[in-house]
Amino acid sequence: METDPHSGNDGVKLHQRLGLSWREAVIPETRVLNAIMHDNEALLANQVWLEELESSYRDTPVGEDPQARTETRLGLLIALFGMWLRRQFEPPPVVPVILGENTLAWESDTAPPRDATLLVEVYLNSRLPMPLILPATVQQVIPSGDGSKWHIETRLEQMSPAARQGVARVAFRYHRRILRERHERLEAEGDPPGTPDDTGDPVRG
Repeated sequence: METDPHSGNDGVKLHQRLGLSWREAVIPETRVLNAIMHDNEALLANQVWLEELESSYRDTPVGEDPQARTETRLGLLIALFGMWLRRQFEPPPVVPVILGENTLAWESDTAPPRDATLLVEVYLNSRLPMPLILPATVQQVIPSGDGSKWHIETRLEQMSPAARQGVARVAFRYHRRILRERHERLEAEGDPPGTPDDTGDPVRG
């Protein structure tokens, strides 16, 4: 598995508060790394499916559509499974995270050394606490003004093409959802959709 030659091009990024933990480690051997990426690909696809499921809850009355009733049952099963998982361990703290196809940044109380290799766990969905596991190399460690926090910037390493595409899809859907919610808010407030407030990019990175 090769490092992406276009590692500087991230496109749209996901900006959210997410559970995150990290540790210094070597990049796993190929067999283990392939298994990690396979799991990441499944989790990213599942995140997209969960968002589509939540959208169907909002848009379709359950009593009017047999498929909606099936999706409701699936949603309940996932919620119960997520509850069971959360009881098995203490989830990591939620911090500001910026995730792109090739880069990952977050705020932390502690700082790794520059150029350190990390394994970072990122929890995309608090209701289903199963993390992405992302090998990364530290690029920047920037202290806050009072020195109480650190802004960590990393480059993702050895990402499979499918995992990279999954991150891009999740980030794009997040970006689209933010714009849709902004549009709906402006309409509810009586502002026309084409005002300057509706054209900004909420995920600059």
